[in-house]
Amino acid sequence: MNGLKSQHISLNGTIDLVTPPIAKKSGNAIVADNVQPKWGGGFGRIEGVEPIDGASPASDYSYYRVVLKGDVSIDWVGRIFTLNGNSGVITGVELDSQSLRVAAISFELIGEALASISPDISVTATRIAPFGFGSNAEEQARYLAEAHKVIMDKVTPPLGSGVLRGVVELDYTPLIAFRDNGDRCAVSIAQENHNWQAAPATYKLMLGEVSNPALFVEGATIVIGATSRVLIASAFSADGQSGHLILDGEVTDVSGSDVKIDNQLLAKSTSVSTENALTSGRSWTFIYHNFYASSTTRYAYGTNGKEVIEVRPNGVIVPIMINDSREITDIEEHKNHLFLSFVGGQYGHCVVGEPLNWQVLLGAEQFGTGDEITALQSLVGNYLLVGCKHAIYLLSGTTKDDWKMSALNTRIGVTAGTLTSTFIPIAHSRYGFINVQQTQAYGDFVASELSANELLGDAALKEGLTQFFAHSHNRDNNQVRFYQKGANKHVVIQLLKDGKTRATFFKYHKVISDVWDTVNNTYLAFDDGRIYRQTTKVHSFAGSDIFWAIRFAYIHCGSPKDIKSWEDLELHMSSEGSLTLKYTHSLDYGSPNQAQSNSTVGVAFGGGGRWNESTWNDFYWSSPDYITPAAYLDGHSKNISILLSGKSNFEANFQLDGYSISYIPRRRFRV
Repeated sequence: MNGLKSQHISLNGTIDLVTPPIAKKSGNAIVADNVQPKWGGGFGRIEGVEPIDGASPASDYSYYRVVLKGDVSIDWVGRIFTLNGNSGVITGVELDSQSLRVAAISFELIGEALASISPDISVTATRIAPFGFGSNAEEQARYLAEAHKVIMDKVTPPLGSGVLRGVVELDYTPLIAFRDNGDRCAVSIAQENHNWQAAPATYKLMLGEVSNPALFVEGATIVIGATSRVLIASAFSADGQSGHLILDGEVTDVSGSDVKIDNQLLAKSTSVSTENALTSGRSWTFIYHNFYASSTTRYAYGTNGKEVIEVRPNGVIVPIMINDSREITDIEEHKNHLFLSFVGGQYGHCVVGEPLNWQVLLGAEQFGTGDEITALQSLVGNYLLVGCKHAIYLLSGTTKDDWKMSALNTRIGVTAGTLTSTFIPIAHSRYGFINVQQTQAYGDFVASELSANELLGDAALKEGLTQFFAHSHNRDNNQVRFYQKGANKHVVIQLLKDGKTRATFFKYHKVISDVWDTVNNTYLAFDDGRIYRQTTKVHSFAGSDIFWAIRFAYIHCGSPKDIKSWEDLELHMSSEGSLTLKYTHSLDYGSPNQAQSNSTVGVAFGGGGRWNESTWNDFYWSSPDYITPAAYLDGHSKNISILLSGKSNFEANFQLDGYSISYIPRRRFRV
């Protein structure tokens, strides 16, 4: 009789939808939904998302048991509890123990202290215990998720009444949001109390008969006729005799009024001021750069296809006048120039170091490609990558004196919104995912197919299945994420040092409408006007369940002609808490002539341990930081595939590195 054998499979952390089943690597997956590749191999669940505004985010909150002296009331649920200057939201009341469950960032108590419950109830707190409710890891995780959900529900959308169109995150300042509001796009600044404040209005004033443009210094007090205003920004013509000012208030003095600084006549106004208003119905794309060499002047620069703006930390919006009425397709900074691309195949840049100055005679310039431009990306070295619908170009050089444009590839184009710069620039095209790699010869580049196409197949190639429109980075795992329109799945691609890739899919609880990637965060928009952020600190999609699933490739465990009796499965994984898994196995490629298994549910606990389907409540200590869930298998077949899945809005993330499967070889398959 054949003896029991086992085989260990290390998971590669990628899906493979292309390789024939019999040739697939055993460590690959054939289903990988809402999971991501981890460094070193293996899978982890996709991160959660949380809505945010200017107040402390839900992920900063924990929960506390607060014991009071005297009776408590269940009517207090939802009210604000304040102790020693710190406040939280009451999420539960336990009458027998005279205790409150409070969602808060921090509470401390020495002895007894007076506290208050909104609106006007005074109580005495006698004891506080962090995570004081819940007898096991699962219950505590549920209470923590409930605390997060209560705070998420308090998050408010930015000012406006329509779709969220843009998010700007500048250093050490609150978020700045752009949201449709009728025929305008409202700009607002996040406040600490879940409120939003309208960004200060700015006004444009046209000038003529300018005598000395150099005296129009930012922050100067300008007197126009009888009106005094503060100068925010200015730009002038090549001859310096005309221009415009951006001011902090309206000017209604008649055209031709004197314009003075320190009682010195410097120009004449040629119009009354006009308020700078942004158009609604257009999504904003932003880049970040410091053109002005001060620690406080790292600004955002954005376009919605019609307007171009400079966004400052105090929420001031400075319009950039480019003297071109064509639609804009992308924006980028390269070699201290602000670049824009236009419908019709042209792109151009501002005067070096002066993003508000687009005067050709002073150094601004335009180039033509003969193809519609979809993306601009500055590369390491003196190169600007210009992605077009059907071609890719490179602009080399550093200034107007030595720019040189050359064609990199005239057959492969770039999908708008997908060109990204990592250590290897990658993008999506009609040929799937591509990379643009510098060869050993200095200055020589080559565009080639990304190996992810060999894993994703139709999901990367077929136009009907690919509606990619945005991308983001996950720097911790060296991933680029590509987002699709509508209800389509999004794609994670992990870039490895050897140029190879891993890929998985993910999908949120709602249809995503836009993405803004910053140095520190990825911000998302759904259908409610609020700002959402990807985060590892919450384990839900804004309180909704995360459903994940992994199906391993079919494995033969020896000869594909031998029949095996399947005995048990052991998973090698780590987790920070309890984890409920659902598993099932499929035999002989899911053949209808073969009896298949039923789904089974088990609970694995972090901290080391083992479970199996017959003794769910037994916990066997194995190691301080690793868990090895085990499950019995059944059936006889030539090959087997395991499907794991889970659905939760509170369970901590996990890392699944591999599995071991035990079996008994029986006999050769007979036709």
